[in-house]
Amino acid sequence: MNKCLRFTIKILSATLMLAFAFAATITYSLAYELPEYVKVGLRYGITAVNLAAIETDQGLQFGTLERETFTLISDLKGAKSISAKIQDGKLVISDANDTILEQVEANVVCCLIASNSADGGIIRFNNVPYRGSIVLRQDSAGKITVINRLGLEDYLYGVLHQEMSQSNPLEALKAQAIAARSFTTIRMGAHSKEGFDVCPNTHCQVYKGYGGEYPKTNQAVDETRNLLMYCDGALVQAYYHKNSGGHTENSENVWFAALPYLRGVSDPYSPIYPWSANFTADSIQSLLTAGGYNTGVVQAININERTEADGVLSLEIKGEQGNVKLEKEKIRSILGATVIKSLNFQVIKPSEQSISLQGASQSESNSGEITILSSDGTMNQVAIGDVYVSNGKETNRLQDGQASPSGFTFSGFGYGHRLGMSQDGAIAMANQGIGYEDILKFYYANIEIK
Repeated sequence: MNKCLRFTIKILSATLMLAFAFAATITYSLAYELPEYVKVGLRYGITAVNLAAIETDQGLQFGTLERETFTLISDLKGAKSISAKIQDGKLVISDANDTILEQVEANVVCCLIASNSADGGIIRFNNVPYRGSIVLRQDSAGKITVINRLGLEDYLYGVLHQEMSQSNPLEALKAQAIAARSFTTIRMGAHSKEGFDVCPNTHCQVYKGYGGEYPKTNQAVDETRNLLMYCDGALVQAYYHKNSGGHTENSENVWFAALPYLRGVSDPYSPIYPWSANFTADSIQSLLTAGGYNTGVVQAININERTEADGVLSLEIKGEQGNVKLEKEKIRSILGATVIKSLNFQVIKPSEQSISLQGASQSESNSGEITILSSDGTMNQVAIGDVYVSNGKETNRLQDGQASPSGFTFSGFGYGHRLGMSQDGAIAMANQGIGYEDILKFYYANIEIK
């Protein structure tokens, strides 16, 4: 039995333990096909609109969309600029003079396409340009969900620079293109309840439409067209992140499922990425409360368990009213994924922190007393508040108030969940002349690209 199959059997036997994301991974990876179209939610939920302004340079075609089939209704009398709104139970399309051009029942999914779309014509929603078409559908609140429907490769044009800057070497961009294409193919339908496939944010992948395209990133997409990553015939869930901090992680150490291609590797290519985050006891308590945990005043934070890659598996936060144990990526989701940049961190306790001299550039140990070494070699302990320092121009008193044991500092390396490809590492590899296939095979185990 091969390695990928053994992993698959283990995963399926532990279905009840899987997080939703990985349950979806298994479903899509065992039965996939390259999507012809991707539907990207531009405005939905709390951002859904009452009025959508749409325009092109060559005129618009208006029709309905049902089961991915577009049925033309009208060319909107050659109008190049229209507005759409829900009125009296209908979706009403009006021109720039507020003359009604078309109206259909509000529960009908409608689609607007640039007349020259087949020749690369661009359509604009709220003055932002997009390839493909704009789909309008009424949501449960009576507002308009706005969706950009376009081909997979066209979608990737609008993604790639947002995920890896066009200023980077082409081989790194090619690796990113294949990772993004594989990720998208599995991700299809992630927002099906809202009427589209993927969102334009980091929850899926950042997408900026036609305005986010660059020749070099488009070239990377074109030169890898239709290429995907597989493990034993199953499509790879191609997670990627900014910086591994020197070592990537096993998937089960971040979420739940052990996937054969998301195995941690020592990563000498990712440049050092140190970070630190300071919290007061009150701020941690507030974050825990927002996450549904009631600890009272936070008194201590301890790391209970680590992975072989130095990732924190379990973090215990002790409070006056109770203790909380946060595990794996839940740590970052509660404390802030852009603040706790990775799970490779240490917690510096208040008693280990330093305090600074007001108006000077020196620091001392965080305690009520310090030891003074005199010129004759004798050492004396004195209270912090009794010490004065001078820089030759001004004299300042060392203040004990800065030693308040109310804060915690998290200090770590890397940025992101550390699964799969490190983007910083891929860039460094490409700068060393390593090609995109070798980059991907370094970060994803047991894969083939085809």
